[in-house]
Amino acid sequence: IQKISKVLRTSFRPSDSIGRYGGDEFLVILENCPLPRAQELSQRILEHISHLSFNDKKENVNISISIGLATTDGEAITSPEQLLDAADRGLYLAKHGGRNCAKS
Repeated sequence: IQKISKVLRTSFRPSDSIGRYGGDEFLVILENCPLPRAQELSQRILEHISHLSFNDKKENVNISISIGLATTDGEAITSPEQLLDAADRGLYLAKHGGRNCAKS
């Protein structure tokens, strides 16, 4: 969790908000960031994390992540809850679409 958190903290602008959302889930809010830019950032994070090595005391382990993306641009989203639901749907698609990817 700490290594992932460090990658996230160093990957975004100071104006973006990053927080732990659940046990192994993070929520990142990118202000004024269109979907194509968010997709670029997601790909960079996916690549960076795929090169990290984690030691579980017996062997080195590589991990994969799944990213759900959502935007209010051009969408009928009118509340934070709807935005979170849309991101969660993207996360579900990413997890069930092979992992180590970003979906919106």
